[in-house]
Amino acid sequence: MAIATRNNLRNVAIVAHVDHGKTTLVDAMLQQTWDKCRRVSGAFRPATLGEPVGTPSFAGWQYLAPTAVLLGRIAEAIEALTENCSLGNPGFSFPAMWGPIYDAVPDVDHGANILNTLHLLVEECITSPQARLKLPAEWVIDFQVFSPTGDVRTGRVEAGAITFIEGAT
Repeated sequence: MAIATRNNLRNVAIVAHVDHGKTTLVDAMLQQTWDKCRRVSGAFRPATLGEPVGTPSFAGWQYLAPTAVLLGRIAEAIEALTENCSLGNPGFSFPAMWGPIYDAVPDVDHGANILNTLHLLVEECITSPQARLKLPAEWVIDFQVFSPTGDVRTGRVEAGAITFIEGAT
């Protein structure tokens, strides 16, 4: 008997008892997403200005960089983040983030991708010493973490170390 498939599935809820594989399932789904994106794009590569619209790369709205962070591929996420921030359009005040970058579509997808990748990298650096050690030595990241109770912690990631600043808001 053939298994029916759906190509229009957009939202998924995973409900299961503790230790029944929810995280394993989500990790496998992320890995499959990563593999499919890499297969479609042919390589993990930056965009080239002037390429036809829709040419696969890790720039713009394509979420390979945030997915790389979620899969623990910190070096690839950093490569994509650095490359995406270097793209620009001299006609805009914030050329790497907003405006027609490589596909002539003036929207905020590129900026959202940059900010989402950086956000996920900061979260990963807070919880993982291995991730902090993979950051470029010249990067200094100042951040604030907001708890559900309203507490705010301020910190800095620098030279592979994390420091929380007591009393700062």
